[in-house]
Amino acid sequence: MIAFHQVAKRYGLRAPVLRDVDLELGAGAVVAVQGANGAGKSTLLRLVAGVSAPSRGRVERASGLRTGYAPEGFAAVPGLTGHAWLRQLARVRGDAVAGEEVAAALDAPLQRPLGALSHGQRQRVALAAALAGEPDVVVLDEPTAGLDEASRAALDGLLTGAAARGALVVCADHVGLPGATRRLRVHDGGVQWVAAAAVAPRMRVVGAGEPPPDGAPGLVDVAPGADGGWVALVEAAHSDALLAAVLAAGASVREVGPA
Repeated sequence: MIAFHQVAKRYGLRAPVLRDVDLELGAGAVVAVQGANGAGKSTLLRLVAGVSAPSRGRVERASGLRTGYAPEGFAAVPGLTGHAWLRQLARVRGDAVAGEEVAAALDAPLQRPLGALSHGQRQRVALAAALAGEPDVVVLDEPTAGLDEASRAALDGLLTGAAARGALVVCADHVGLPGATRRLRVHDGGVQWVAAAAVAPRMRVVGAGEPPPDGAPGLVDVAPGADGGWVALVEAAHSDALLAAVLAAGASVREVGPA
């Protein structure tokens, strides 16, 4: 469906963010993109979505692909309501469906101006726009940021359903994607598939106060959460040790569950 051939991407005179990437992405998969902050995950997603061109090499796409893309930072005209935003995008794409059903599944508020919405509410509108009209390729950057548990579960169902009808779904997400069927790791300018056996079971820990430090045993990633808290992804075998460490440091734990 989408193939990278010796793709490199650089910005200005800086060293390449990605280099010599050969990659094939097929239909019907939910691909989770992993990597440290600044590794190039967002750059890879923009290349997959077709909103950025490679500095070298080429990205080959099947003809006629329709792509839905939600970047990490959703920016829209503040005075527009969510409903007006979806309708406007549908007209631009030539879609008969604006995405109200998807928005309802995500509990996205469509009647209020986008500028008056919280980060999580705007995120739901952005996701509804990306998923509207059943695109062939869905590319989402940090889609669960600011979402509550119900919205995350609804999103997981929508992404699994998209893959089941043959769409390619590619997401970078700090807290993990339960429905991911394949995983990519971006590191040191390269992109590699993560073998299934190498993906250890993981737990998702939501807390407040001092977050787990870099280098904590089993810590995969930690990112800001809602209400000034944090969300950590940790290998299940080390979850008890991490919980003990953060509690000893004076942090509070709000939620623990499978990632």
